[in-house]
Amino acid sequence: MVVTGFIGLRVVLCKAVFRAIAVPTMSCVLGIVAAAPATAAPLLLPSGNSAELIEALWDDGAGAGTDLRLRFLTPDLSSDTSFEDIEIDLAVLCDAIALPILAETKRQVGQIVISISDRSVPFGKTDPKATQHFDTFRPEGGACVWDGF
Repeated sequence: MVVTGFIGLRVVLCKAVFRAIAVPTMSCVLGIVAAAPATAAPLLLPSGNSAELIEALWDDGAGAGTDLRLRFLTPDLSSDTSFEDIEIDLAVLCDAIALPILAETKRQVGQIVISISDRSVPFGKTDPKATQHFDTFRPEGGACVWDGF
């Protein structure tokens, strides 16, 4: 299934093929393919950093039901950046990117996880040199509500 129409991106949804090969945590990957030219500008965030969506995943193995995980590359992020400095960025990314994905796909999720990193790190892997921040939200009444840990 292909869904188009939000922020110049085309969303390609896969079927839950991973269940057939017994991978319990990720049952479907939401692939994001740029519909705009490759030179499209990254999103400018309130902190002054820029962010580029590098991966989106549906996590059907999450405790609260399906999670939507959005991973962003934020190359200007430094190890000196505190969570408080970018907390509003995560909320903006949830409202601007996650909510339109949910609206277009008609998927229900228990939680939205937004993460930003100064470099691309494969999902589930660690990189001691990487600076990463993440937060969780739940969609409620057309808005992202901070869900906390």
